[in-house]
Amino acid sequence: MITEKYISAPQIKMIHVLLGKLGFMGRKSEIICDVSHGRTTHCNELTRTEASYLIKLLEEKIAAVTARQPRATQSQTDGKTELINQIYSAAWEFGIIYGNTIEDRVINLYLINKFCLERGTVKKKLSQMTYVELKKTLQQFKAINRHKSNK
Repeated sequence: MITEKYISAPQIKMIHVLLGKLGFMGRKSEIICDVSHGRTTHCNELTRTEASYLIKLLEEKIAAVTARQPRATQSQTDGKTELINQIYSAAWEFGIIYGNTIEDRVINLYLINKFCLERGTVKKKLSQMTYVELKKTLQQFKAINRHKSNK
């Protein structure tokens, strides 16, 4: 029986540093539970593969928060930005996101991206979607809100 090795000490340190930078230390157990698919809530019980995935995910979140978007044409940028704003509003309406601080926005991006990857019409993160894909995602979020308001 082949078992995967557990997380290394440098990986644990890296995860703690990245969680700290993002202000996610208070949600560490929840994030670890999600990455391990409910197997554990303790960082030291992650496998090396799970730890590598989490580190990559956290680094992407830091990059998303700090990086500037490459320049597209002004109309493309404005159109995609408007759609993303509408998606955020729709997500707020059906209660998937909350809060207004920078930390909340990072968590909200994580939650929306998680929803899109798992249950979205387009199985991509918002930043990877085209204008047309963002429109489909917005339609899905609006449909969820209509369904919720009909109950």
